[in-house]
Amino acid sequence: LGLSIQPSGIKEAEQVIEILAMHPSTAKFICTKLARRFIADTPPQELIEKAAQTFLDTKGDIKSVLRVILLDGLPLAQPKYKRPVNFLLSALRMLNVETDGVALREYLVRMGQLHFNWPTPDGYPDTSEAWQGNLMPRWQFAFALMRNELSDTKHNLQNLLDVSSTGILQDDVDSLTSLLLGSPLERLTRDGLIDSVRTANATDEETLQIIAAGLIASPAFQWR
Repeated sequence: LGLSIQPSGIKEAEQVIEILAMHPSTAKFICTKLARRFIADTPPQELIEKAAQTFLDTKGDIKSVLRVILLDGLPLAQPKYKRPVNFLLSALRMLNVETDGVALREYLVRMGQLHFNWPTPDGYPDTSEAWQGNLMPRWQFAFALMRNELSDTKHNLQNLLDVSSTGILQDDVDSLTSLLLGSPLERLTRDGLIDSVRTANATDEETLQIIAAGLIASPAFQWR
């Protein structure tokens, strides 16, 4: 960088860190990663530059940087394919699942994002394309979760729906779809799903579980 560091013991290292932290390239690098995480795989260059300038002006205040990225970038946000950890945790949170986490490890391995297991220091990829070729473990996780087949990992779907349940299966499916996807399915699509599951002699409880698993495994839940 064309700078001279005078001998001063530990302060030499601290000075180097401060210089690197406030370098324009650092600001651009961090703001690009944040914009990619929250806005789009390829975030607008103008947004990155504005966020990077905020980073430099505030001496690296991340709250100020995120304020620029989120407020200015929201109209530019694109659908983001969930990485395995995001996919798995979003399902657990939506369904108020209780777990000790141990059984989830196997699925994270199969999906390709076990914690701290990426071999290089750049971290797991944060682009959609990197994760779209390994769907089977996601589907298997969804059905194992809804059938309560994961060790020390339980949901209580009926209790979750009791707040809005009318006792009518179609209404419960609407509530479930609204919970997981944000809005009910079209009536004909919903009724077709219910009929398909019930032709296999599934009970109402089993029907809800199977449809919930299908919703979690669907493209609509894979993207945020």
